[in-house]
Amino acid sequence: MTFAPLTAAALLSDLDARLVGQSITCLPECDSTNDRARAAAEAGAPDGAVILAEVQTSGRGRRGRVWLAPPGACLLMSTILRPQLPAADAHLLTMLAACATAAAVESVADLACPLKWPNDLVVGERKVGGILVETSFLGDALEYAVVGIGLNVNLDVGLYPEIAETATSLARELGTEVDRIAVARELLRQLDRRYARLGRGLGEEVYREWRRRLGTLGRQVVVVDHRGEAEAVLAEDVAPDGALIARRADGSRRMLRLGEVSLSQPISTSTRTCPSRNRPSAGPGGW
Repeated sequence: MTFAPLTAAALLSDLDARLVGQSITCLPECDSTNDRARAAAEAGAPDGAVILAEVQTSGRGRRGRVWLAPPGACLLMSTILRPQLPAADAHLLTMLAACATAAAVESVADLACPLKWPNDLVVGERKVGGILVETSFLGDALEYAVVGIGLNVNLDVGLYPEIAETATSLARELGTEVDRIAVARELLRQLDRRYARLGRGLGEEVYREWRRRLGTLGRQVVVVDHRGEAEAVLAEDVAPDGALIARRADGSRRMLRLGEVSLSQPISTSTRTCPSRNRPSAGPGGW
């Protein structure tokens, strides 16, 4: 299947964004859009500059995982943001990006797209996208952030047995090819709107929307912490700093700021697992 390439001219057409996307670079191939965006940020690229790629040779997701993205099937995008934020509030950018991506999916594809803590997007319990935010600080202030977003648009996950049961794409859910340009343009709009709110000091609104969109809350899940240890818990709530508030089997509470959850593969509380850093991710190519 052949997909129309992403171009700056196509994305800028009718783009009613104030800041995000006013500078767009579309690459046929690169190592990682996040790496390219970080280099551009260090060289002085403006707030809201965007880099997209059709193919990445060194794409990555969280915890160094290798992510899958054949040419033209996914949306692979990194945005440079330079908000006036203290370092302690940098987590708001992950929340902002996740909500913007979910809103874009809902607007263009008319699919419910809840979030899975901390930064995954799911459709029908399968992963359709993810967020990877990398930051640079000057003292206690944020110098810039690179917001990486990967979204499975026309990916045929059936071609990849290692993710076929855990990942999906917009095309798979709708049964038809989806216009990546329309999705990318809407994503830029949604990012721009939320970034403007953050600039007006409305970080609390960003947190509340992220919390509302989380499909993890109120469910029995398995959490895997940063040490690779797994535990079955009830996902009760999230704190304003993004931490998951979990209720253990003995009734005690646990706060997780690093880690991930599984919604569909409950295991014994005595089971311990340590996922490989190099296993494929159930989702799009990384950044």
